[in-house]
Amino acid sequence: GINLDFFHPDATVPREPILLTVGRITPRKDLKTVIDICASVRSKNPERVFRAVIVGEPRTESDKAYAEEMRAYAHTRGVDDCIEWMGALLGEALRKRNQQAAVFVTASQSGSLDKVVVESLACGTPVVAKGRTYAQVVGVSSFDNGEDMVEEISALLVDKTPTQTGRRWVEEHANLDRLLERIRAHMTLLGA
Repeated sequence: GINLDFFHPDATVPREPILLTVGRITPRKDLKTVIDICASVRSKNPERVFRAVIVGEPRTESDKAYAEEMRAYAHTRGVDDCIEWMGALLGEALRKRNQQAAVFVTASQSGSLDKVVVESLACGTPVVAKGRTYAQVVGVSSFDNGEDMVEEISALLVDKTPTQTGRRWVEEHANLDRLLERIRAHMTLLGA
C-alpha cells in the first residue's frame, strides 16, 4: 500500500526534463538499458537538454562492481555528463524527485511490481517500463525493448505533464488506507 497523503503531485514543484529511476543498483535492475536510452535520446535529439537521475545504492560487493561498470559504461556511451548518481533517498527527498521528474523509467527484470513505480505514479509521474510486468497498470507505458521506449520518453521529457490516470489507478489499487480497511475487515471476519 502507498500512503497517498505523502506521495502526491505538487503543483508548486515544477516538472523538469528529468528521467528518474529508483532502486537498488544491481544487474537485475538493468541500468545498462537506462543508459542506452539516455544515449539514444541524446543521439536522436542532440539539442534536448535533460538529466537522468539514478536513485539507489549497491548493497553487495558484486553490486558495487556493477555500479562501477555502469558508471564506466555511461562514460563510454557519452552520457556520464547528464547522469546524476544520487545514492539512496528516502522520505521527502524521494517524493520531491518523483514530483520533479518528467518521466520515471524502469528496465527492472525482477518480474514483480516495484513499489517505487507505484510511488512515482502516485506523484503523477508517467512511467515507461521495459517488459510486460506493468502492462495492466494504468499510467505505465510498457515496451519490449529499449529502442521502443526512447520515443515515448523523448515526448514525455518535452511535455512534462503529470498524469492523473496513474494516480487514479494507485488510488484504486494500491491505496494504503484501503488496504488497511480490507485487512481489518478480514481480521474481523476471522474473529481476531
